[in-house]
Amino acid sequence: MRFFNGSMQEIIKQIKDIYVDCAQYEYDTWHPDELGEDLEVGCGGICDLIADAVASSVCDLGYDAWTLNSGTEDAPHTSVCIDYEGKHYCFDIPYQYYEIYHGPFQYEKIQEVEFNRNMVIYHEAPTLEEEEGSY
Repeated sequence: MRFFNGSMQEIIKQIKDIYVDCAQYEYDTWHPDELGEDLEVGCGGICDLIADAVASSVCDLGYDAWTLNSGTEDAPHTSVCIDYEGKHYCFDIPYQYYEIYHGPFQYEKIQEVEFNRNMVIYHEAPTLEEEEGSY
């Protein structure tokens, strides 16, 4: 049984809910020490953990989802892409909502963050076939 149903707007709401739930869980279990280090992520941020959890949750529902490096070399960031009915949609919660960037792999947790749907951004992305056709 497929989870996603309804109009595209309803599906986007459902994916945003998955993103919010995964982000809140990873954020709540992220416990940097007084030096800002965490056993799992070191001084890095948690975007990889959030994106992995979202992609896994969407895949568990029978859809193709994958993580995507959407940052820069200096400020790496990971978001999620989802294939739905032959179209690709990229979803993300910008890291500025939950962590402060101090330099490569040096992030500080922003305290007392409560995630919500309004934090999740998305856009339709070209498929590989569409990209190849544009050259």
